[in-house]
Amino acid sequence: MVGEIKVDRSPSELTMLITRCMRGTLYDWQLFDQFDLVLEGERYIKAILEGIQKEI
Repeated sequence: MVGEIKVDRSPSELTMLITRCMRGTLYDWQLFDQFDLVLEGERYIKAILEGIQKEI
């Protein structure tokens, strides 16, 4: 929906932040292989989305 995301960051900056977060999660998974990659990815994406959503 239009207007659901805060406008204090550009779309390219948000893309970079999400990409870095997921890259770090993938890196940790490759190093340690001690967690479910899909569940961890969902958890991080949810946290990021909650952080960039406008307050209602």
